Amino acid sequence: MHRCATRLRALAAVAVLAPLLLTACRADPRIRYIPDGGTYTMEEALRRMEAADTGAARALSADEVPEARQAALAALRSIDASASALADLITSAFPFDTRSVPVLAEAAMVDGSEAWILVEAWGGREGALTSRRVWVLDRASGGVVSSATGD
Repeated sequence: MHRCATRLRALAAVAVLAPLLLTACRADPRIRYIPDGGTYTMEEALRRMEAADTGAARALSADEVPEARQAALAALRSIDASASALADLITSAFPFDTRSVPVLAEAAMVDGSEAWILVEAWGGREGALTSRRVWVLDRASGGVVSSATGD
């Protein structure tokens, strides 16, 4: 009887912990921040979206996107003052309900000017984040210098 009760307790523990472990293994997109990025032409800056890893963001369900976006912005704010300023700009300049998750942010020189390069995984209202977009933002004004989209 003792052996049977021990097995039942072990099975109950597995039944309780399994969903938690599966949740912990879900895709967890992280934003990559490069504080001292490269020097690029505008064309090279726009091609940065091709190098950005959007795999974890693409695996998110539609319901998980807003939380992942907020987590990426919070992570960006925790890095340094420059990254925090970029997160604040993203929060104020882009709609709150936008269907995108930032995956790469880089402080760089683009065509001789200080810029931020921001790459996001993005998608339609109901679907997965199957596309990418890149923003080149002027660091002094926060204005959009250029942008591009792709798959």
